[in-house]
Amino acid sequence: MSRSKSKKREREIRNRKHELYMAMPLCLIVAVVPLIIYVRKVVVSDPGNLYWDGRSMRFDLFAYYKMAYLLIFAAAGLVLY
Repeated sequence: MSRSKSKKREREIRNRKHELYMAMPLCLIVAVVPLIIYVRKVVVSDPGNLYWDGRSMRFDLFAYYKMAYLLIFAAAGLVLY
C-alpha cells in the first residue's frame, strides 16, 4: 500500500516539473516580449498621408524584433511540449 503511494507521489512531482518547463516559454513571452521596443522616425512625403493629420514625421514602433522573439519563444514551447 505504501509503495503505491510513493509511486503516485513521485509521479506527481515529475508532473509538476514538466508543467513548470511547459510554462517557461509562456512566462518569457508575457514578461520579455512587451519590453522590446525599437522606435524609428519615419518621414512621410506622400500627399495622402500628409493630408491625414498634417505631420510630415511619424514615430513607428518597429514590431519586427517583437515578432522574432515571439516566434523563438513559441518554438521553444513547441519543442518542450
